[in-house]
Amino acid sequence: MPDAIGELFVTTGDLSAKDHAGVQVACQEGVDSAISKTVNAPNDSTLEDAKEVFEYIYDHGGKGVTYYRDGTRSKQVLTTRAQNTEFAGMDESEAAAAITENIEEIFGGIEGFLDNEEVRAALETDIEALFDAQPTLGKKQPRPDVLHGVTQRIDTGYGKLYVNINENPENGRPFELFANIGNSGGFTASFTEALAKTISTALRSGVDPEEIADELQGIRSPKVAWDKGEQINSIPDAIGTAMRRYLDGEVDKAYPQQQNLTEIADEGGEGSETPRKSPPETDGGAIAATGTDADIDTNSGDPASPNDDTDAAQSLIDSGESPECPECGSMTLYYSEGCKTCESCGWSEC
Repeated sequence: MPDAIGELFVTTGDLSAKDHAGVQVACQEGVDSAISKTVNAPNDSTLEDAKEVFEYIYDHGGKGVTYYRDGTRSKQVLTTRAQNTEFAGMDESEAAAAITENIEEIFGGIEGFLDNEEVRAALETDIEALFDAQPTLGKKQPRPDVLHGVTQRIDTGYGKLYVNINENPENGRPFELFANIGNSGGFTASFTEALAKTISTALRSGVDPEEIADELQGIRSPKVAWDKGEQINSIPDAIGTAMRRYLDGEVDKAYPQQQNLTEIADEGGEGSETPRKSPPETDGGAIAATGTDADIDTNSGDPASPNDDTDAAQSLIDSGESPECPECGSMTLYYSEGCKTCESCGWSEC
């Protein structure tokens, strides 16, 4: 721990054996059962020191005590770097320099140290796997010529999104991500491509894909859709969902079991205890409040004319929606009877 932080705390080694006993006695006062605590004493403590602690516990209402002198076992729970006399009194940089010098002198360098069988056995792990499993954070890895991955289709409020995740063949981690939506290079498509490239750069630079998925999931937008029983709030949320399914091994997640109209009618038909519900009534094409000014001509009561492309697009932008058609990519969407419609290709939200 850095000295600037360590100075703010009192550790076990900073307390005398009697101080430890005082903590135990203070807790014992409000407890009927015996308080269990180990009194930690330094390595140079004497028999008289132990006697003092036992008498202190007895005189102050303690019901028992465990006295341990530091260093009397080959392995113990609490150890500190300062117990190694060779490095005692050194700061971190001095200790690191001394260790490096010893490795150079004994093993001929770091490679010889890592290849040493006794070192591997002591660490009980594969040193090379430890260093190679994670890419270097902050350094973008070169892309191999061939990568394999999986492509998922996610339904969003802006159309079908295709998310491709390629793996690093060396460690099986996600290496890059591509995302494609729509049929042309419009606003939504360019935004999606930019987000995918940013995610790929982060993955190739060693950022944890779990963190990326957590950051993306839950981002909301004006248009919401459903995919395999999950609510997709936006394009970033769809990419985060695709990555989460990939990491959790749920790429082949099935659609939830649904009933068709015949099955629902049979359940509510004659002989069924469940009364048949009447179908919901429509709102007669009521227009959303967010688009009132652009949807209705207050003088005539007729839908707004699609000829004024600038006003129609600005109305959609003001209401928090994209004026780009998810079908053809043109910027000619306008409200017609409360439903977004494309003047260019005839696509309709309804």
